[in-house]
Amino acid sequence: MAIIKCPECGHQVSEKAPTCPSCGVEIAGNITCCPNCNKIYLNSEDCCPYCYQPNINKQDKKSAVPTTTPITALAEVSPKERTEASGDKIPATPKKKKHGSALLLAFVIAIIVCGASFYLYNKAQTDKENEEYEYAIKSDNPLILQEFLDTFKNATQEHRDSVTAHLQMIRQAETDWNNAVVMHTKAAILNYLEQYPNTTHRAESKNILDSLDWQQCCDLNTIEGYERYMTEHPDGNFYDEAEQAMKKIKAKDVTPEEQAVVANVLHRFFVSINSRDENAIRETVADVFTLLDKTNATKEDAVAFMRKLYKEDISSMTWQLPSTYDIKKREIGDGSYEYNVVFSANQKVEHTDKSKATVNNYRVTATINPEGKIGLMKLVRLLSD
Repeated sequence: MAIIKCPECGHQVSEKAPTCPSCGVEIAGNITCCPNCNKIYLNSEDCCPYCYQPNINKQDKKSAVPTTTPITALAEVSPKERTEASGDKIPATPKKKKHGSALLLAFVIAIIVCGASFYLYNKAQTDKENEEYEYAIKSDNPLILQEFLDTFKNATQEHRDSVTAHLQMIRQAETDWNNAVVMHTKAAILNYLEQYPNTTHRAESKNILDSLDWQQCCDLNTIEGYERYMTEHPDGNFYDEAEQAMKKIKAKDVTPEEQAVVANVLHRFFVSINSRDENAIRETVADVFTLLDKTNATKEDAVAFMRKLYKEDISSMTWQLPSTYDIKKREIGDGSYEYNVVFSANQKVEHTDKSKATVNNYRVTATINPEGKIGLMKLVRLLSD
């Protein structure tokens, strides 16, 4: 008979006692000894409450072979002696329920870590997508826009729609540009610029318009055309050529304004002779000019010429000039021109003797300098038929 500790209250009691004298729990035939940790516990337990070794006696009560060691035999040999004899180490008494708590804590921590990692990853992806979207939507390069659509297939629908619309607009603009270039007309280019004021082809459009206007200017080949080109294209590719071409035309063509200047000074010269206005005739000639055969004539020589025309028997005279003049223009400096004029003039002379009235015809050669003064005056009398 062995003395054991009551598995319920820990009071020492005989293993053969019907009940524990302290707590009254049934002892004899109602206890078992754990083969793993040698602790005494009640047969009603499914496993050892100390090391959780299954209660084999309870699981297999019908077995003919006893699976537990008799309590008397175990009581005669101490647990330490049985462990040393078998060569096994004395197992440590496990702590109840600590393994479950540690696993639960580890599981919760793992969930938190995974959630945080997933959040940070998604945030990084979202930030990158937003950054690339802002870059793409401001770009006019279709390759950049297409790359965004190919790379961020999971981007927000709003972003994908915006980029797609922007890409389609750029492609349409490029198609319209190609069509305008093929048409190669001023109207087509201007219409394209009106439709796409912020186009990247603005410099190319400017060059095409410049070229078209220059070609039209050359076809017209007029002073007005070249002046219009220079006004509309102050920094045009053909500005210098337009300026030179305009000078050539000016050197050849006599404008209506220039014709008026030439006619006016010749008219005043001969009217001054008609009226014997010495001051007026001085105003029409240069300080030094050619008069008849005198190359260094002065204003006073012009007055002397007028006086000689009026002989003693001449009471008056009238010079009749043509309505138009044959004028040749010649450049004598940078933008300075002189005008060579050849025309016929009639001189009607009234004498004191009325029966001697005469009409003389002259071939007049004159030069008008850039200041609008007569620089040369020659008269050749033509013989009557």
